[in-house]
Amino acid sequence: MKNMNLNLEVVSALLDKRSLVLFIVTIIAFLLGLLSTYLLGESSLIVFPKGTSLVVLTLIIFITSFLFFGYLSPMIMFLTGSYAGYLYSSIGVPLTEPILLSLAALITSYSAIRLGDSLLKDMVGRSNFLTVLKVSLALLVTGIALSLVGDLLVRPEIFAF
Repeated sequence: MKNMNLNLEVVSALLDKRSLVLFIVTIIAFLLGLLSTYLLGESSLIVFPKGTSLVVLTLIIFITSFLFFGYLSPMIMFLTGSYAGYLYSSIGVPLTEPILLSLAALITSYSAIRLGDSLLKDMVGRSNFLTVLKVSLALLVTGIALSLVGDLLVRPEIFAF
């Protein structure tokens, strides 16, 4: 019975209407950024320099999205999508980098949205922030791990000592 309650807490920590709607808007913004750069070739949207570490991008996504309770996530993901589109269309960039960036960015943005939303609800007394913290941190670690794998595959010289 205890295990079943734990599973219900995890599921309820992951699913929330406001968070899911905001995440869907974030996915749409990411795809618009990706398509605007990839299809239109518009490079003026790129705010990250080429060669930026995927781990750094993942942390930027998490911190900016979390600080504004997830509401800034669509904007930062639009910019990340434009960077990913630039990487997709660049010659000489391995395909693993933009794919891993896309996966890590979406996982991390959902983590930040969910964590920021639960913090906002905790401030008004509607839920407990700590119930979502474990799940969100696990998603953040997953996103950072994907980014780290991407950095190791594409730019191993970053980690050379």
